[in-house]
Amino acid sequence: MKHLNFLIEIGQSHLLADFEKLSFAEKTAFINQISILDPALFKKQQQLIGEKSEEILTFEPLQEFDQWENHLNCPQAEQAVRDGQVGCIVLAGGHASRLGSEKPKALFPISLIENKTLLQLICERIKAQSQSLNTTLPLALMTSSHTDQAIQTYLKENDNFELESVDCFKQNALPLLDQKGNWFLSGPGQLAQGPDGNGHVLRSFFCSPLGKKWKEKGIKYISIIMIDNPLAEPFDLPFLQSHLIHESDVSLKAVPQLQGEEHIGLIVLKDQKIRVVEYSEISKLQRCQRDEKRRFRYQLGNTGLFYFNMEFAEKCADKQLPWHLAHKKFKSENKIYKFETFIFDLLEFTDRINIVSCPRQKTFAPLKSPSDLPLVQRALLERDRQKIQELTGKWPANNSFELDACFHFPSKNLIERWQGRELPNISYLDPDS
Repeated sequence: MKHLNFLIEIGQSHLLADFEKLSFAEKTAFINQISILDPALFKKQQQLIGEKSEEILTFEPLQEFDQWENHLNCPQAEQAVRDGQVGCIVLAGGHASRLGSEKPKALFPISLIENKTLLQLICERIKAQSQSLNTTLPLALMTSSHTDQAIQTYLKENDNFELESVDCFKQNALPLLDQKGNWFLSGPGQLAQGPDGNGHVLRSFFCSPLGKKWKEKGIKYISIIMIDNPLAEPFDLPFLQSHLIHESDVSLKAVPQLQGEEHIGLIVLKDQKIRVVEYSEISKLQRCQRDEKRRFRYQLGNTGLFYFNMEFAEKCADKQLPWHLAHKKFKSENKIYKFETFIFDLLEFTDRINIVSCPRQKTFAPLKSPSDLPLVQRALLERDRQKIQELTGKWPANNSFELDACFHFPSKNLIERWQGRELPNISYLDPDS
């Protein structure tokens, strides 16, 4: 019972009000949940929400960066992938609650015709690219306690979408605080918690058996992408080519900022070092600054798409990262305080950073809220339209359709069969169409 006394000592005895009414299993689960918490954690959380930051962040635009289009010919990257030196981690710990679903965001249906989920689209692209390069492309999903079981069940029910190497590992969670700055229950004997952000993805990865497994396989480079961006390429060869040429510890893909009020972090120079500033920590005035040509002064938006060298990634695993405080709704009720770490704060631990700017339509269409859904589906359709135009030499009619992933990694036979063809009057095109 010492763990329950710990709650009394930190002024959180209200969590025990109905403890005796719980079943034995509920009591055991609650004690297990509490027992792994650091006694200093609550004090640290309260201090953070009590801080009133008056600091005005000062930074400068980043002027020198690479261009994704410069590396469309990417022999070194292709060879590294063929040789099994590259693996992909997908960050999939979040729920789709803002999208009106209690399922994991990974299982949210997104594709225009077939209603494929975000996770299915990623798996099918990896399968198609694996077949194109005649190799196995390792995939790992970082789940959370809220999403792990559903994602693993979904993968099992779909036979891993015929992928040869799929694994999951879980990120940690942190207690949430209510409006008064107290821990609270999300259900009988359940301390309300949320995923601790993506900053500790490498710590969670190397604490799992996967870190050792991938090193033993000879994987040297780790691609990290977000589950909610269906334009993200798990194994982006031009991006990897740039990473290899620059001999970077970490590469980060950027896109042009479109509007000053966009919820996207900015890639900047802070004290002459490349850093990412989160959108919530930038004033509107700073975001909207223009240069003499009326372009945004801070052009580069953070996509959250990375390549890490395995050696540097392992060194990052034990680094302490700052918490970022978010004030969010919880289960459509009152707002709560959530504490997260962000992966971009790992840039602090190296100067060997490579920024690669890429056209938005090639790489970035995040799904955050219901209003994003038509925009994301339009982006997927435009990607398919571009690919059909490349294959056939003809621009398709302005109708909705969906391509099987194999069209984006076409075999020689598929290219020959589609050259000069008209688009069939069907909504979903597979290899046999």
